[in-house]
Amino acid sequence: MAFYVHGAMAGRKYELMRQNRKCSFEMDVPLAIECIAEKKDVTMRYQCVMGTADITFLEGEEKQSAIDRFLMQRYPETRHFDYQRKMAAVTMVARLTVTSLTAKVNLRDSVS
Repeated sequence: MAFYVHGAMAGRKYELMRQNRKCSFEMDVPLAIECIAEKKDVTMRYQCVMGTADITFLEGEEKQSAIDRFLMQRYPETRHFDYQRKMAAVTMVARLTVTSLTAKVNLRDSVS
């Protein structure tokens, strides 16, 4: 399993990724926030995945293909948009190959 990320080819995050070639990641989907008046508590309903990954920086045609397939195809508004392809030269695109994965959910009242 792999995830693709993009960003500037400069800055702290980029430099750390270049030095270490390993990372951790976390992605979540907030579903709802719930205020529990009788307990004077607040909880978030969510789904979350966390893990570790090896980083591979993409270049050339592989990089352009990832931009087209995974970034531009993500939203209906960008699927057929004729963007400036020269921007790929100054955009970092990396494949995060998952080495470990865990998941967590909070779908019902678990506050005691």
